[in-house]
Amino acid sequence: MNTTMLREQHDKLLDLAGKIAAELSENELSKDAFHVRHQLSNLYGILSNHLWTEDTVLYPQLLEYPDEEVQLMVRQFIDEMGGIGAAVNEYQSQWTTAMEIQKDPATFIAQTESLFSTLSNRIYRENKEIYPILAELELELYHDRYPPPRES
Repeated sequence: MNTTMLREQHDKLLDLAGKIAAELSENELSKDAFHVRHQLSNLYGILSNHLWTEDTVLYPQLLEYPDEEVQLMVRQFIDEMGGIGAAVNEYQSQWTTAMEIQKDPATFIAQTESLFSTLSNRIYRENKEIYPILAELELELYHDRYPPPRES
């Protein structure tokens, strides 16, 4: 699996999270939370697709890779970071409208900052720990399919 798309999604997620975080003012959100809620919808769309790809394609493939060290690392990663989907769903179900945000901006801000911290940590770790393994595996597969020409 090529990591280019996944890395681009990471960049988009971090960019959106940064834009939302810049608007986390209790005073402002108590008056109007529509723009932040709209940006959250965009973030959910990208994140849902990203998590689905990782959970149904990426990690199952890595768990079947013949190198036991890779399998162990992926299992540990899933155990440590696998709950983010549930956390996102819980967060999303609590903040479904701008009005809900406006009613309790302090709680919204605290939960948003916590979620973004978790998300940022996962992205950092995937970029640093998981995706380099994929790049290595991709290179191995490429060389298996297209071996270098023999010298004459």
